[in-house]
Amino acid sequence: MVQDSQRPPAPDGRSQEPGPPQAGPVSLPRRGFILSSPGAVPERGPAVGPSATAISPAPPRSTSALELTARLGGDGLLVATALVSLVFSVIQWATPNLIGIDGYYHIRLAAILRDQGWRMVLPLDFPWLPTTILNPAEFTDAHLLYHLLLVPFSLLDLRLGAKLAAVIFASLALLAAYQLMARHGVRYSLIWLMVLLASAWPSLFRLSMTRRQSLTLLLLLLALYLAFTQRRRWLVPLGFAFIWLFDGFPLLLGVCGAALIGNWWERRRPDWGLVLYPALGIALGTVIHPYFPKNVIFSYLHVLPKILQLLGLGTGDVVIQVGIEWYPYSRDFLWEANWLALVLVPVGFVPIVLDPRPSRLRALDGKVVTLAILAVVFLVMFLRARRWVEAEPTFATLFCAFAWNRAQPDRLAGRLAQLIPAGAQPLAGLAAAAVVAPLLYLSVSATMSDVRSENNYVEYRDASLWLARNTPPGARVFPTDWDDFPELFFWNTHNVYLVGLDPTYMYLHDGPAYLRWRSITRGQVERPSAAIRDEFDCGWVFTDREHRAFLRQAAADPDLVEMFRDGDTVVYAVKGWQPRQSRAAPANTTLNV
Repeated sequence: MVQDSQRPPAPDGRSQEPGPPQAGPVSLPRRGFILSSPGAVPERGPAVGPSATAISPAPPRSTSALELTARLGGDGLLVATALVSLVFSVIQWATPNLIGIDGYYHIRLAAILRDQGWRMVLPLDFPWLPTTILNPAEFTDAHLLYHLLLVPFSLLDLRLGAKLAAVIFASLALLAAYQLMARHGVRYSLIWLMVLLASAWPSLFRLSMTRRQSLTLLLLLLALYLAFTQRRRWLVPLGFAFIWLFDGFPLLLGVCGAALIGNWWERRRPDWGLVLYPALGIALGTVIHPYFPKNVIFSYLHVLPKILQLLGLGTGDVVIQVGIEWYPYSRDFLWEANWLALVLVPVGFVPIVLDPRPSRLRALDGKVVTLAILAVVFLVMFLRARRWVEAEPTFATLFCAFAWNRAQPDRLAGRLAQLIPAGAQPLAGLAAAAVVAPLLYLSVSATMSDVRSENNYVEYRDASLWLARNTPPGARVFPTDWDDFPELFFWNTHNVYLVGLDPTYMYLHDGPAYLRWRSITRGQVERPSAAIRDEFDCGWVFTDREHRAFLRQAAADPDLVEMFRDGDTVVYAVKGWQPRQSRAAPANTTLNV
């Protein structure tokens, strides 16, 4: 950071007003600049002796390009912002498609909220998943804050707005990690930021999705910052915001609980406010919520199947195959794509175990203890489910950075000081950057290669628009995959859909119906039209070309009439279908995509 000299204060502490030159010692404006970490103290200029009675003002000089470049290069936050923005922009615009599929749902719902005007904070009429726990009577927006924050981006082309939001939110999350290091005196914070970006390319992929995980990570890091700086009361509004963003409140309480233990370790007494304040905010955000008390019921139903899945308590064929993010990576891929993130955790313990004396351990910085707990916990969670891939590298990097800066034994610190004297630190930083840069390049390249394989964003467009133009308002569609819903909903809010977003949502609403739907989509039911028409009240079927077993059954069923086909999708009409009851037509928002 560039430090410009300021007018010296008066002896009584007040700022001097401009006036005629006076005799006596004064400070000359310092020419040049220094590059420093945040919080560095500016150097004072040379003092003029008592014999000097007046100083001639220096002629104005323009800032040279070299000096301006050095000034900008010395601003760590500016460099960090440029770095993370460049990384996430390059990844995002490596494909014209949205990264992941849920982003199509989130940006469309944000556009619907936008069309509500000031009523966007009121409960939304959501008719699009009537046979799930998100049916009109039970619907709750579990990511309400995220959708509200997406509303400004929905004013743009929806696809481009979703991509821009993903870049901004992901960049904010990693900038929070950088600031957490820089504000607490971690040396080479920019190098550690590069390590974080290079540590696991799947984390860059997930953070680039138009989903709430980047903002979840941002709030967890803000909670750490508030805990580390003893701003406990600010954890109340943060807890309020967290529960409006995401119903996974145990995450926030877990991070604050780790901070409580670290603070206890350092200060020898517990500071219960580190947990009570966020808990109060979570409680207030739960009750002061447009969907209360349905949001409480939904959170219970949403979280329970995931816990059972993680614990492996499901048995037999009735176990629900939840989203792939809840399953672990294969061992080979885990190591190949995430080896640096995995290695950072044990590496962080190296300066601690080099001097394991009890007195030394008791003197450990509470921040290091906090981050050690979080690094280990998120490592275990990551090994169990890939959905934690964006959190594990972040907390592993923070732990390693803080440990090597704050937990070094004296003998190790002295040797490092001899190897890297103060004058050579900039060169050491450049050398470290040169080592990390190839790893960062490989990480970004792997992510770009992966995002290029995402589904074409127009893959479902023509079939969706055909349904919107050729079916009655609110007609129920039978999709053959639960994860088709986000893209169908993105293009077509004219129809409603049998299942979507999560298979557990339909299973929890009507378990036997879900299992029947699944057997039909797997091609296990001959002449499925009767069940689709009479059991599910669906007059149209949407499928992609990958469901070959179902397509074979459909081709042999005379009551399924093919109405539309392109290179990716097929739409069937079901003979003899008549709606059982009148349905309110869903809002058909303008397709500004």
